[in-house]
Amino acid sequence: MLKVLLPINIDRWRSPIATLLRACAEFNPEIEFVSYSSPETDEDVAHGNQFWQLPNVTKGDRYSIFREKFDIVHIASHTPKNLTAGTFAKIRSRGDTRFLYTINLELPHGDRERLIYKWFNCVVDDYVSVSRAASTLVRLDAPGSYHGVIPNGYDPDFFDCKLDLRSELPEVVSKLTDRPYVLNMAALEYRKHPEWIIKLARSNPDLTFVMVGWVIPGVGEPFLHEIENCKLPNLIWLGHLERKTIRALLRYASAFAFPSEREGLPLSVIEAMGMGVPVVAQPKSSLPELITSDSCGRLIDIDHPDALQQWSDALRHYVFMNPSEREQFKNVLSEHARARYSWESIGLSYSKLYQKILTKNHD
Repeated sequence: MLKVLLPINIDRWRSPIATLLRACAEFNPEIEFVSYSSPETDEDVAHGNQFWQLPNVTKGDRYSIFREKFDIVHIASHTPKNLTAGTFAKIRSRGDTRFLYTINLELPHGDRERLIYKWFNCVVDDYVSVSRAASTLVRLDAPGSYHGVIPNGYDPDFFDCKLDLRSELPEVVSKLTDRPYVLNMAALEYRKHPEWIIKLARSNPDLTFVMVGWVIPGVGEPFLHEIENCKLPNLIWLGHLERKTIRALLRYASAFAFPSEREGLPLSVIEAMGMGVPVVAQPKSSLPELITSDSCGRLIDIDHPDALQQWSDALRHYVFMNPSEREQFKNVLSEHARARYSWESIGLSYSKLYQKILTKNHD
C-alpha cells in the first residue's frame, strides 16, 4: 500500500491547509496516511475522533520520519518544520521518498520567505499549486517538477445553501436575519485589507457589515484596535468562529466582501460561492480564477479612484436584490461551485498525482 506522510496537525478544522490535506486522506481509502494530532477547539476534538477512525489513517508524531519509510511526504506550506520533515524522510529512504509541495500562496513574499523558498527548491521533487497565480515562480524556476493546478475546495454537503441554520447564528446576527448583511471573513493582516471593510461600513451606514477572522499575533492587533474604536453601529466584529457558525453566517449573508490582494485560492471565497453568496473582491492574485463571471460576483480594484463608490454600488446591488432574483442567483452560483470545487473530486486528483510522481521516480 502506498504510504504518505502529511506532517501537519491535521485535526484542526479552522486550518485551510489541514483541510486540504485531510481531503487527500478522506477520499483515498486505498492509500495509507500518517499525520499528527493537536486539536485546538472542541470542534477539532469531535471531528478528529471520527477522522482518526478511518482505517487508512494513522496518528503519528514528529519522530515518525525516523522510524518509518514513506513513499511521499506531502506538504502545503513552506515552513522550516516541513522542510525538515521532507529532508529527513528522503534521508531515511535513501532518496526513494518523493517530496511533494502543494503551493497554497503566492511565493515568495519578504526576505524570510525568499530564503525558505530557495531551500525548498533544493529538496522538493514535485510541485502542484492551488491556482495559476500561486505557481508563477515555480513555473519559472522548476518547470520540470511542476504538475499543474489542483484547486482548493469545499464540502458541498456541509456548505449547503438549502439548510435551515438560523439556530446556529450568533445572537447578535440572528436579530438581523430579516435585514440583509455583508459578510467579511479573513484574518486581520495587511494583505487582507480589513481597513477597507471599515471604510465601506462608514460609507454605507444603512448596510450592516459582519466581520469574522483571526487576530494574527503581532500583526492583527492594530486592525482589531481600529475595528473596536471606529464606533460604527453597523459594523459587527465576531472574531474567530467554528465552522458551523461560519456556515450559518454564509447561509444568510447577502454578499461577501473580500478585498485581499494576495491569495493562493481562498477557501472562504469558495465556501461563500458554495453557499450561493456573491463575492466582491479585487482583480488581483488568484481571485480572477474564482470570480470568472457576473454569476460569481464582481472584481473591483480598491486602488481605483472611484473604488469606494464602485464597491458600495456592487454590494448594494446584491443586498437589495428582490427575493426571486436572489434565489435564482444563489442556486446558479452554488451549482457552479459544486461542479468545480468539491473536496471529493480534488482528493481523487491527488491520488492520480501520487501515482504519476511515483511512476516518474521509477522511470
